[in-house]
Amino acid sequence: MPETNVGNPIEACAKPKPPVTPKKPQEPQKHFVNFTITDDKGAAIIGVTLHVVFADDTSSEVTSDKDGKISIQNIPPGEVKLLSDWRQQKVGEIVLIQ
Repeated sequence: MPETNVGNPIEACAKPKPPVTPKKPQEPQKHFVNFTITDDKGAAIIGVTLHVVFADDTSSEVTSDKDGKISIQNIPPGEVKLLSDWRQQKVGEIVLIQ
């Protein structure tokens, strides 16, 4: 009978794979916008309040400071609605953040 070499059974078995650690889902990158509210002559407008509606339906309010500056932080990607009721004039703008 011919001799058969089946090999070393320990070497023939596949080595166990190391456990896979699940990766945390990556948070979407947050953005920010800084701008200045001015009148037709370029003078800063103080106290303009913007109601900001983010793509995830959360919202925030920000008010222009003594220099007319507004800063909106932690904006998620997607459509952002900026709404204001300044001097009884409704102002709205839709901005796409990518």
